[in-house]
Amino acid sequence: MLVITVFFYLYRRMKKAIIVLQKAPVPGNVKTRLAARVGENEALRVYQFLVEHTHRQLAGIASAIYVYFSGEPDLTYLKLPNYYVRTQKHGNLGQRMHAAFAEVFASGHDQVLIVGTDCYELQPNIILDAFDVLASKDVAIGPAKDGGYYLLGMNKLTPELFNGITWSTDTVYMDTMAIATSLGLDVHTLPLLSDVDRFEDLGELANLLGVRENNL
Repeated sequence: MLVITVFFYLYRRMKKAIIVLQKAPVPGNVKTRLAARVGENEALRVYQFLVEHTHRQLAGIASAIYVYFSGEPDLTYLKLPNYYVRTQKHGNLGQRMHAAFAEVFASGHDQVLIVGTDCYELQPNIILDAFDVLASKDVAIGPAKDGGYYLLGMNKLTPELFNGITWSTDTVYMDTMAIATSLGLDVHTLPLLSDVDRFEDLGELANLLGVRENNL
């Protein structure tokens, strides 16, 4: 009985997957809007903190984790349980997300989430909620205060959600919801959270990390 229980747990864990879109930590290539106010090295330090924070939130989640890199991939993630390292395809953000979802679904997963590394407010309970609702909903989405989204989850690949959207604008979430509605998808909306892209977005992180404006 114990063997059957363990097998079922491992089977369900591997049917779930989280994609993390991540950049190689290169000064001048990460947090560029923040870097304009605090300098490239400080922006890099904030970025690295957010990357580590994101993976800490995923540590207790029973799922496979695919880290899709823009730039040189960090192969040290392969030492972590259930981690896989991939390279992002070329194209705009929508095309890269679509390609990542397609690859992960093709690997046999039936519930797939995608997150970035910008959301300090992201917590494990939100991720677990997204997985839970995908048992009955088509899509789970976490709107960001800047008009984008910090999480998107699906239980089957829906390419239309990545088409006809002007990425990195304040209408990404609304445009995505409009497409979902037009397709008749049942969508669950997660809590509204903040991404950290600008100096004003730092909030308590400014004091926690000792980040000061014009630290050039």
